[in-house]
Amino acid sequence: MDKKIINKLLKQAQEYESLNLAIEENDSGHLSVNYLLPSGQRRVLGLPPKLEADLKASIQQVLNLTPGELINKKYFKLQGPKEQFNFWLTVAPQGNGERFFIQIASKQPKCWRLNQLGFDRQSLKVLTAAIKKRQGLILVSAPDNQGKSTTLGTLVKEIDRPDISAYYFHSGPGASCQFTHVNQVVNNSTNWEKIMKLDSEVLIIEISNQLDLINALRAGASGRLVLASIKAHSSWQALDYCLKAPLPLTLKNNSLQLIINQRLAPLRRQQLAAAEQKINQRDTIGVFELLPLTPKIQDFITLSSQEKNKLNFWNDLSRLANQQGFLPLKKDFANKKRFGLIL
Repeated sequence: MDKKIINKLLKQAQEYESLNLAIEENDSGHLSVNYLLPSGQRRVLGLPPKLEADLKASIQQVLNLTPGELINKKYFKLQGPKEQFNFWLTVAPQGNGERFFIQIASKQPKCWRLNQLGFDRQSLKVLTAAIKKRQGLILVSAPDNQGKSTTLGTLVKEIDRPDISAYYFHSGPGASCQFTHVNQVVNNSTNWEKIMKLDSEVLIIEISNQLDLINALRAGASGRLVLASIKAHSSWQALDYCLKAPLPLTLKNNSLQLIINQRLAPLRRQQLAAAEQKINQRDTIGVFELLPLTPKIQDFITLSSQEKNKLNFWNDLSRLANQQGFLPLKKDFANKKRFGLIL
């Protein structure tokens, strides 16, 4: 019965469209299962005495828990007869007993691998090297609905490892992808202050205002890797936002490592007959430009800082970036068109 009863409870939660369930033990040792429904109401199921004893023992045995062990949001994967359930488990004391709280991982939008997004070979090499460097700000920019959250999530998957201390600051429901080892925290000043004092290695944020940008730039200059997204129509606009942030220019130069701008384009293979298409087959691919903040570009920005609001500053910077290997968005689009990847 060990795994069978747990799978049945998780399957029941799925049928109720509930992502949260609590198995609670009262002072007399009796267990009940509480499902939190989408409406906010609770559905409580009592258990027969025999099943009560089997359930607690089954949870401990299947999940390899020590009796009395307290757990704070530990991630588990449990294979059922037809599907796999992913969930976080918290075990806390409750009166004379225990409370098992299970948060089921929702089926998130698919996070692609880095080499599936559409980067060309050279851009992929530059981006991979920037992530491995493990310091500075990598900024993903795009207009709304052009894939920047997906790209950010894919970058985060590259550092989603148990040996890396990473924190994802969110202001809404959280990350668009599911991560195993990345801590998700609410984006507020208290958490920023607390986590900047910790031995944190990677910070992630979807920038929505100037304060978010200031926090990202400061963190990137502190020796941490910062992965961030921002709404911008070009790499140059994203860079302009950074240069206008009320921070010392030296700090901003030390922080900025790489700026990405992107769009989504329809894949040509969508013209295949419907019978040939696979379920959940992707229908778009990213078109990218990468602006590495090389030492020469950083030196130029420092020496020309008084001219940053003038047209010749951006023209000269653009020419220098082209010499440093900058591939404009329109060039990547033309290449993908020529290779028959996009419509």
